[in-house]
Amino acid sequence: MDALVATYREYNLGNHDLRVTAYPGVVSMVQALRARGLKTGLVTSKNRTGAERGLQVVGLAGTMDVLVGADDVVNPKPHPEPVLKALDTLGIDPRQAIYVGDSTHDMHSGRAAGVRTAAVLGGRSGERHWHPRRPTIGSTPPTSWSRWSIPCAGRPKAAAAGSRAGAFPALGS
Repeated sequence: MDALVATYREYNLGNHDLRVTAYPGVVSMVQALRARGLKTGLVTSKNRTGAERGLQVVGLAGTMDVLVGADDVVNPKPHPEPVLKALDTLGIDPRQAIYVGDSTHDMHSGRAAGVRTAAVLGGRSGERHWHPRRPTIGSTPPTSWSRWSIPCAGRPKAAAAGSRAGAFPALGS
């Protein structure tokens, strides 16, 4: 098993930068959220080093107030621990955060942590993929995020995302 993991990591590191992309509209959305004074974060299934490298590649280095990688927690997604850790670091109540993700693990982790969830359409997922998982905000392409009017307990203070959605606004991948 160790040899398999080592082979995967070697391949992944060698090809990472060529394969990492942000969904259309994500970079400008993160910048807009930060300009509005919202905190942003990334909760990802990647290890911290890979996540930081991905943020650099897509032009989002330095835009996350918190980053929680799989190696930062005992229980990775779909467990709520990574989202709760990000919220704790930000000092944000779960009712004041939005978790955007592109996987079912994101939806399960966010819901278990008590935050509103939004599913990203595109990439690996389409409308039918999300139907049984029912994000609390709904499924949406990232280009529509600027039009969100989201009811929260008070003004939303943070957004997060999963890794690809990810480099997204507030807590998530």
